[in-house]
Amino acid sequence: MKQQGKAGVVAAVVALAMAATGCDSMDLFSVEVEASEVCVRGMQVSLAVDETGLAAHQLIEDDLGVEIDDRIEADVRVLSMELFAVDGVDDLSHLVSLDVDMTQPDDLLTPVAIVDYQHDGSAAPMLAIDAAREVNVVDYIRTGSLALDLQLASAMAPAEVFTVGLDMCFSGAGAFRQTF
Repeated sequence: MKQQGKAGVVAAVVALAMAATGCDSMDLFSVEVEASEVCVRGMQVSLAVDETGLAAHQLIEDDLGVEIDDRIEADVRVLSMELFAVDGVDDLSHLVSLDVDMTQPDDLLTPVAIVDYQHDGSAAPMLAIDAAREVNVVDYIRTGSLALDLQLASAMAPAEVFTVGLDMCFSGAGAFRQTF
């Protein structure tokens, strides 16, 4: 039997099996993935402290490099952030607080607080901060215009500029099914 004939027979058998079982469709294949921790590393943010002691920066989707196809059923949660001194400061002892909100600039979704951190003033070259809440952030990622709004309070003199490195870790699970 020719190759084309074999494919036709297989397709007919599958169609008959589906009809006999009352199925409209069958999984042709499915893929399920679970990751306990995946990190986006190496982001750098330059900040200038204003007269009120605040510094702010917005990271957009292009900075984060995170994308999830609409065909994938997913659950993604922010686990933690690490902040470390890169330039302009030796450590992060000047940091008073750090707030990070996940937003969607078109206001389609309500902003959600990812980090709400109060620093104890200890001199540390790096801060590891657990996420404030376990929130599925897939809808924010899928909008195509995800943003992370960072706002920190600092004891530094106004107008001083410093650069911090930022690593962000996520956990997640996803599934993709192709039906026949």
